[in-house]
Amino acid sequence: MSASITVVGSIGQDPEVKFFDSGKAYVNFSVAVGSRKKDADGNWIDGETSWFDCTAYEVQAENFVNSLAKGTRVVVTGTQVQRKYTDKDGNERTAYSIRVEEVAASLKWATVAVTRNPKKGEGDNASAPRQASSASARPAATEFFDSEPF
Repeated sequence: MSASITVVGSIGQDPEVKFFDSGKAYVNFSVAVGSRKKDADGNWIDGETSWFDCTAYEVQAENFVNSLAKGTRVVVTGTQVQRKYTDKDGNERTAYSIRVEEVAASLKWATVAVTRNPKKGEGDNASAPRQASSASARPAATEFFDSEPF
């Protein structure tokens, strides 16, 4: 049985794209999720860190490697995958990982610039990435609403 899971944490190592014999791209990476809390004196105390092994495939794997690096805070959503195996001592073990459906840089403490990949068959412009529209190029919120939403 698989379950949907979302984790927010930091990439544990610089990613490297790899390829199956079929030519399909993939990237394995880990995400560290930690907790912090304040003690009675107002000092931060680091809690335990949980590590999540993740795998992204095909174009997403290549985009991941070209966009994100060790230490980047990310939001990962995917399917939890369970794998059973026998360790070197003959003990039955269970490992869990995430088959990535979506991954994005967290905007909590950083900014990103988005560059869209060209669509197949875009002709002469296919090799030039398109920039996402900037906030200044977008219409003001008042053009969409009769009044402010809050």
